[in-house]
Amino acid sequence: MHGGAAVGPTTAPGAARARFPAASASVPAARRLVRGHLGAGTVPDDVVADAEVCVSELVTNAVLHARTELEVLVALASGAVRLEVLDRSARVPRQVVHSDGAVTGRGLEMVQALCRAWGVDPRPGVGKVVWCELDLAPAPVAEDLDVDALLAAWPDEPPEDPPAARLLVLRDYPVQLGLRAKEHAEALLRECALLADGAARGGTHAPERLLRVAAEASERFGDDLPGPDRERREAYLRGDAVVDLHYPWAPGGEELVREFRDALGALDAWSRDRELLTMVQPDDVRALQAWVHAELIAQCGGAAPTPWRGPLA
Repeated sequence: MHGGAAVGPTTAPGAARARFPAASASVPAARRLVRGHLGAGTVPDDVVADAEVCVSELVTNAVLHARTELEVLVALASGAVRLEVLDRSARVPRQVVHSDGAVTGRGLEMVQALCRAWGVDPRPGVGKVVWCELDLAPAPVAEDLDVDALLAAWPDEPPEDPPAARLLVLRDYPVQLGLRAKEHAEALLRECALLADGAARGGTHAPERLLRVAAEASERFGDDLPGPDRERREAYLRGDAVVDLHYPWAPGGEELVREFRDALGALDAWSRDRELLTMVQPDDVRALQAWVHAELIAQCGGAAPTPWRGPLA
């Protein structure tokens, strides 16, 4: 599974390796490792800078999603700079679709644009290696990325089987507006993960109540459900304006939705008070999120689905 031809694990002499914890401080530390190993004058400065960007994205993904100790390798091999990030999670990253104005979640797209090849190598019993290779002569970054080609690099995951033969349905979910709502929630949760890590290390002065909500939101709500995420992605690629999203029902689901709704509301309030870097929710995004939460809660109680009747983008 890769964006180019894999060459296998690096065994080149002189490779630099370092282990890091699942912490935000590991991102700048990995950049320093790359610059320290490549910045002696044998690698062009532009390539070193691109390698720092790529290792930042790969390590950030490992910190936020694998949440395990990680190992970074940087080496010169086969006429290229090779970067590897080994983590202890077997979970494979999934490429997602973003709206044109998205400012978060484009890490793998950035890596794909800068590198000649990249991919994921499973390590059974260990975890996985996410790797990329940069030519020593830097190539210009494409202005437009081919979303279809990016998505083709990742096979679809099958939907999770619901614990009961019952699905909650969001009827006529607006695809474009939904992407904006998803991106806003992702930005909040990403900031929560970094805040929670900073608090654990004594590196933040954010209010205690905010840190408590941030830590819980990051831990409990950071992962997507593959079924609805795939349905939304496929609708976007087809150019559909609306789509029905299906969520597996499980006992306790109503309470979980309420807690997620309340956490997002609290975080949005702190955004309004400028305690967070993430912008406050736009009114149309807030309305969509309110409808989603109300629908899921009502359907958990046995109500029939009510289609979305608001704006589509």
